[in-house]
Amino acid sequence: MVKLVKAQIKIYRDDCEVTNEIYERGIKFKHLKVRPGYEESIHIIKFENPIDRNSIRGLRNISQIDSNTILAITKSCSACKVMSLVNLLILSAEPGNNNSIVYTVLAKNDQLNDAIKEIKDNGLKVEILSKERYENIDLSEKQIKAIITAYKMGYFCKDRKATLTQVAQKLNVKPSSLEDVLRRGLEKILSNYFLEQGLMDEDDIESNRC
Repeated sequence: MVKLVKAQIKIYRDDCEVTNEIYERGIKFKHLKVRPGYEESIHIIKFENPIDRNSIRGLRNISQIDSNTILAITKSCSACKVMSLVNLLILSAEPGNNNSIVYTVLAKNDQLNDAIKEIKDNGLKVEILSKERYENIDLSEKQIKAIITAYKMGYFCKDRKATLTQVAQKLNVKPSSLEDVLRRGLEKILSNYFLEQGLMDEDDIESNRC
């Protein structure tokens, strides 16, 4: 059984093109999802209030998803670059104060420690805001590796940056085997999330367990 930790880490940076432009326009946003890459990163930004075209006119490489949400593909900032290199599963990201971003991540404790060191070695200031054990998730080493690799290759992206076969080739396994490992691993993560949020109870989880 592999014990995981969920942590919130704050990384300070001042070179994010998309958030800097949004802040300069005085627009407040409350939620950010990001798939970091070394060259480019994909951001889904949800604003506190509905926005109109005029308020975001001139922002580069964006498309409006709905009245409160935009999709932006931009050159990676220093935080996204280093987060694309470390062995963490990013669950969410939120705007922080003072040119910072707060990531909620999932990893083994040693992976988190290694990631913090890597972030600091890249010249960025980082703080661990919270850390808690995920006692109910008993992911195997194989499941952790498969899920993180698939995530980093963009398998879970809306426009799917990598196919199941490509991820399987990266891991040197058969696509059918990888599909089973991913399904079982994600089922454990979702079960834990539903329990934590009070959306399901233990009986519901057991009756729907794969």
